[in-house]
Amino acid sequence: MHTPEETFRAMLDAAVRLQNGDQSQVDELAGFYAEETNVRHPLAPLGDTPLLSREALRQHFAAAGQAGLPGLRIEDIRVHHTADPEVVIGEFIYRGDGGWSAPNIIVFRIRDGLIVESRDYIDHLGLARATNMVDALCAQLTTAAAPDAQRGPQLAPQLDPQFAEVLARVAAAGVMPLVRGTAQETRERHRALTMARRGPEFVPETVAEVRDERIPGGAGELPVRVYVPAHDRGRVVTYLHGGGFVVGDLDTHDPVCRRVANAVGAVVVSVDYRLAPEHRHPAAVDDALAGLAWSARTFPQRVPGIAGDSAGATLAAIAALAVRGTPDAPAAQLLLYPQTDPTLSQPSVQANGEGYLLTRTELEAFNGWYRSGTSADASLALLDTDVAGAPPAVVATAQFDPLRDEGDAYAARLAVAGVPVRHLPGPGLIHGWFAMLGVSAAADAQAVAVLSAFGELLGG
Repeated sequence: MHTPEETFRAMLDAAVRLQNGDQSQVDELAGFYAEETNVRHPLAPLGDTPLLSREALRQHFAAAGQAGLPGLRIEDIRVHHTADPEVVIGEFIYRGDGGWSAPNIIVFRIRDGLIVESRDYIDHLGLARATNMVDALCAQLTTAAAPDAQRGPQLAPQLDPQFAEVLARVAAAGVMPLVRGTAQETRERHRALTMARRGPEFVPETVAEVRDERIPGGAGELPVRVYVPAHDRGRVVTYLHGGGFVVGDLDTHDPVCRRVANAVGAVVVSVDYRLAPEHRHPAAVDDALAGLAWSARTFPQRVPGIAGDSAGATLAAIAALAVRGTPDAPAAQLLLYPQTDPTLSQPSVQANGEGYLLTRTELEAFNGWYRSGTSADASLALLDTDVAGAPPAVVATAQFDPLRDEGDAYAARLAVAGVPVRHLPGPGLIHGWFAMLGVSAAADAQAVAVLSAFGELLGG
C-alpha cells in the first residue's frame, strides 16, 4: 500500500499526463479516490460541496482531459506531513507554455491508499488569467451561482436545521440586510438587533468578576472590559470582537467573552477598538496591539493568548504576527471565521454570499468603510503574508460562510509555514455561529470543541 505522500505524487503525475492529452489517465486518476470523496475545488461548480462518487470524479476528469492544458507541468513540489498521519499538505507550482505559472496548495486526507477528502487552494483567477480562460471561468461561476429569480437564493439542504429556521425567521421579519444607510445607522441597528435578541429573560453567564477600565490606546484612552473566570487556570486572553471593523462593541460581545473566560479559565480583556469609517485602518490594529501589550504588562504571570471573531479574528491574526519574537507575543491564537483575503475573490464569497446572513454586499460595504485609501496595505492580505513564527492557532470556519475558503486557506498557510494549527471546519454552520449562544445545538457543540482546542494550545 502506498504512503500518503506516494499517493499524492502519483496522483499529480497522472493529472499532468491527462492535461497533456493522455486520456488513458482518466481511470488512473479516478482510481486514487475513494468510492465517495469530499472535494472542494475553486473551479468546481459553486455551492455546497457534497460527497462526490468516484464515477462523478471520473466524468469530471474526462471533461478536463478533453479541454486539456498542453504543455502543463508541475514544479517545486513540496510535501508537508502533519500530526495526523492521514493528512498531507502538498505545495507546488503549475507552469505552462508561454511562461505562465500558478501556485497551489492541496490538503489531502488519504486513508488506506485512497483520497477521502481534498481541499484545493489554487490561485484560480491567476490560473485563468495565465491560460486565457477568464471568460470561461466567469461564465462557469455565473451559471453555478445564479439564484432562482423568482424564489431568491436557495439554501443548501446540508444547512443546520436550527440555523435554517433562524434564517427563515430573519427573512420573514425583513430585518436584513444589516447594512442600511450610514455606518453609524448600521452600527445602531446592529446593536439594537443584538441586544433585542437576548430578550427580557436573558441571564448572562456567571463569571467571578467584570470590570470596565480605560487603558493607553493607539490614540488616547481605550475602553476595555476585564472578565475574571469562575475557575481560574492562570491565563489571559485579549479578545477582539467581530463586526466588519464597523459595528460591535463591549456590550454586543459580552456573552461571548464570558463564555471564553469560563471555558478557557482565563482573564479576558475585551478591547473596544476604534471603528471605521471614523477611524480607518490601521486604527483598529493599533488598538488591538495596545490591548495585547496592556494584557501582557498587567498580567505578566499568566499565559497569554489572543482571540477574535470575524473582523476581530483578522485583527487578532495581524496583531499576533506583528509581535512575533517580542514580550507581547501570545502563546496561542484563536481565529473564528477570519477574513484573510480583502479582495473577496474566494469562491465561497460567491457561493455563500447571499441568503446566509452575512452577504457579499455587506462585506464590500464594510471593507470600503474600513480600508478606503489603504487597500494596498500588505498586512490586510494575510494569504500573501509571511506567517512563519506565528503562534500556534485554532482556526474555526463555517460551511455556509462567505469567508469559509479564506479561513481554510489561512489555516493551510500557517501549517505550510510550520505553525501548529488545529483547523475546525463547521459543517452546516453560518457566519457568526460562535456568538449565537443557544441558537443551534451543533454550534454550541462546536464552540465547546473550539475552546477546548484553544485551551490545549495555551497549556500552562
